Amino acid sequence: MALSYITVPIFRSTISDPALLVHLWSRMYHYGHLSAPPMALMTLAMYLYTARTYSARGTGWALPVVAGITTISIVPFTFICMVPTNDELFRLTAESDAGSVISLDEVRGLLVKWGWLHFEHRRENVN
Repeated sequence: MALSYITVPIFRSTISDPALLVHLWSRMYHYGHLSAPPMALMTLAMYLYTARTYSARGTGWALPVVAGITTISIVPFTFICMVPTNDELFRLTAESDAGSVISLDEVRGLLVKWGWLHFEHRRENVN
């Protein structure tokens, strides 16, 4: 979440070179996609452990199970909702790396969409 709430808005509002902007997003995505799935699995495991502990005590176990399922649901959400935007950003990264000129408005527009898909709904002035 820190990536979408902090890093991407900073990128969008401070970087005016489209090649640099999309390259930095690509590197950030690389590290995020390496760490997010294991974190989601560990969080799911902790919620399931909590549910098991609550069940053994005879207290409510359903809420931790629902929280765990909600956490791990980022995986199908990513494949269903986010892949098209990610693919467009990767396409622009490849075009930029190949020496093509890419549009700052297009990159920023895709990053705004990427932020919305990450539930980042703030507005900031982009120069």
